[in-house]
Amino acid sequence: MDELPFFTHIPKTAGTAVRKKLLYPNIPVDKRGESQGFRHLLTTNWSGCEWLEGHFPYGVHRYMRGLDGTPVYFTMLRDPIERAISYYYFIHTCSTKPGDPYEHPLYSEVQKYDLLAFYAQPQHKNIQTRFLGGCLWHRLRNSRLLAPLDGWLLETAKDHLRRRYACYGLVDQFNQSLQMFAELFNWSVDLPEKRVKSNPERPTKSELSTSTLVTLREHMHLDVELYRYAVEHFGEQDVFNTLFVENK
Repeated sequence: MDELPFFTHIPKTAGTAVRKKLLYPNIPVDKRGESQGFRHLLTTNWSGCEWLEGHFPYGVHRYMRGLDGTPVYFTMLRDPIERAISYYYFIHTCSTKPGDPYEHPLYSEVQKYDLLAFYAQPQHKNIQTRFLGGCLWHRLRNSRLLAPLDGWLLETAKDHLRRRYACYGLVDQFNQSLQMFAELFNWSVDLPEKRVKSNPERPTKSELSTSTLVTLREHMHLDVELYRYAVEHFGEQDVFNTLFVENK
């Protein structure tokens, strides 16, 4: 049975760049699928699909009928504070404009809340951990009642990253990560010379006050620990050793 790439595309973790540089050149348009949410996901026959567009957590393949291969998961992770800043200010740019009717579903919310108030909402905390934790954690992200289970969620996400993901990348190691993904699936890849901020007007982590950073880290404490774990073990991945250690 063929392998099917399942990219866990967490918002604002360079997923769009991964698609453009790696996935689109290697997967034909007629083999890409797009879902309009879980109901559509459940009721669609996915036979012939080699790639699912969208932001879906680990384990989504269990809800897809007719898959023609074995799911192979990979993902990109990002410094949680930088990701949080980027996501908040990205949403600010996604309002309806002349010639561009798209408005982000959370646009009205970021108009109402500042950065810290936005991330005080349970549904916006620890998104990377919830995506890797799986569909149940992702679906229940609005509930404050799950806070006592934070430790379980974190360990589940770490376990999935270690045992269920064939490979993961880091935004701070973007080109290396693309090379690893390409090696994993025997794809060609066109490495970018340099990545730039998609929204140059947003602040960086170094431009925020110490108190703001402390509060953001509290809101993202699971993501902070997950990212620390991912950075620590990044170079231990089999595909990393194949590319950058054994082939030196």
